[in-house]
Amino acid sequence: MQLEHLRYFKVLAELEHYSKAAEVLNITQPSLSYAIRNIESELNVNLFEKSGRNVVLSLYGKYFLEYVNNALDQLEHGSTVVKELAKNNNHVISIGLTRSMAHSAFVPNMISKYIAVNQAFTTKFNFLIMHGTPNIISALNTQKIDFGICLGRHELTNIHQIRIFDRSLYAVVPPDHALASKKIITMDELSKYPLILLRESGLITKYVAAFFDEHHYVKNFLITDDPYHTLALVMNHMGVGLLPSYSYLTDMKLATLTVIDADIVDFSFHMTYCDGLIYKEPHLQFIDFLQKHYELT
Repeated sequence: MQLEHLRYFKVLAELEHYSKAAEVLNITQPSLSYAIRNIESELNVNLFEKSGRNVVLSLYGKYFLEYVNNALDQLEHGSTVVKELAKNNNHVISIGLTRSMAHSAFVPNMISKYIAVNQAFTTKFNFLIMHGTPNIISALNTQKIDFGICLGRHELTNIHQIRIFDRSLYAVVPPDHALASKKIITMDELSKYPLILLRESGLITKYVAAFFDEHHYVKNFLITDDPYHTLALVMNHMGVGLLPSYSYLTDMKLATLTVIDADIVDFSFHMTYCDGLIYKEPHLQFIDFLQKHYELT
């Protein structure tokens, strides 16, 4: 039984006249008659009875019309819901971020503030955990994400960046470590210890490796893929962790020392996006919010 034929049946039941119904439906009268005969043949009943030049619903037709109306109403409702979902999907902003950034309180605080400031908007956020800044930029270029929070400044022609917050570089040690009583430390001092670096913080790893090469120090690095894995290794005296400051550093009883000669490296974080997305309204609203409330100069 074809859906279009059910719609024809409903119109004919309302108008009770083949010519008028065919005109409203913008089809020929024979096409309408064919559709009704198909339904009646499938049901094995007559849905209409002649009444002079008009037709009226038979008893079976009256029963059937009730179900057809319900079915068409449900289909119309379903169509409306799906269209609304598709419409709302255009207001979903996807943000790529590293695992360590996902553990930071900065992102949820930022989104909470955005929602508070823009209560009239229905934008939703989708967060994707990604492995390092290069992968985030790649995902931006392929439009897998709308925005990405990247460590450091990246001078690319198709990339825009808003500097949203700065972080210091910290050395992290257990509370009973020989360095635990210090508040600050230099890279020269750190060169005497095994270092645990986070793979996704590629800028830090690059900086530390270049420093060791310049001073001809022996590299004793352990690379991890997860910030909590890094901290667990630190707790087990496997080395000194080197991490940008995040809120999760306070979750474990560790001593943190500011690396004072690391300021030559840009440890700032930038909300990053591509040219092609800035013309969409939800993205413009989000960019405007970042520029007003978070951009650092």
